Amino acid sequence: HPGAGHPIRCWPIERFREVISKVSQKYDDIQWLVFEDERLSSTSQLVDLFLQNQKVCGSLRQMMKLISYCDVMLVNDSGPMHIASALKTPVVAIFGPQHPEKFRPWGDEHFVVLEKKINCRGCSDRCVYQQPLCMLNVSSEQVFQVVDKYIQKIMTEKRSVNFIN
Repeated sequence: HPGAGHPIRCWPIERFREVISKVSQKYDDIQWLVFEDERLSSTSQLVDLFLQNQKVCGSLRQMMKLISYCDVMLVNDSGPMHIASALKTPVVAIFGPQHPEKFRPWGDEHFVVLEKKINCRGCSDRCVYQQPLCMLNVSSEQVFQVVDKYIQKIMTEKRSVNFIN
């Protein structure tokens, strides 16, 4: 899910594309679902990246059902992150301005990716910079490494991976 409650919490869509591309190149049998966020016209770009991706628009109940079927969720700090956590779907959450100690997905099966060397975290979505460095400094390679570890773990447990973004 590339969306978030505030634009400052959105990791650049190009970075999501890079992670999806790398994962899909490394693993043949990955299935992606992309939850549409009406605030992001670029959500469709993620779907267009690979034809086998499915863009999902629907009710909250439908989203919850699909999340419950997934093996892992790649997401910004957002409501769907908390839904996945509550449903016990492992989450790779990309955090920027908020304190992950307070707002992270709860549980041991989740992982938070963030820029650790930022001194302005906790700005409450009122970034003092022209662009949110806390999000821009999180590299696609950083996120890919975490996602890759999850996939390797899942693939040792079963043969295919259902992934949600």
